[in-house]
Amino acid sequence: MARAETRAPRRLSGYTADEYLGLVDEGVLGADDRVELLEGVIVVREPQNPLHASGVWRAHRVLERAVGDRAIVRGQLDYVAGPRSVPEPDVAVVRRSPTATPARIPRTPTWCSRWPTRPWRRIA
Repeated sequence: MARAETRAPRRLSGYTADEYLGLVDEGVLGADDRVELLEGVIVVREPQNPLHASGVWRAHRVLERAVGDRAIVRGQLDYVAGPRSVPEPDVAVVRRSPTATPARIPRTPTWCSRWPTRPWRRIA
């Protein structure tokens, strides 16, 4: 797991989505780091328990069957929710787009949900 170094944001309002994604590109945050950006604050996500993982898996399967080829169901993948938020919902339904590519993070999910296990902890 990559170690996230402490880095103060450039402004009091916190990080922007682009700055946060830049931390990943720079190697400050790694793929194994369970963090997300919420309203400019980088927060740690708690590990999943088996009950939570089972619920996420079941929701993902049900939604995939329901939407078929009309949309994409993304499980525990981030999306840009606004200028200062890059959350990682448990399940999100994203509209299919001719401009969508695997390397492009969606900016407008049609629907998303999170099943809480514990409150988030702030890290930056």
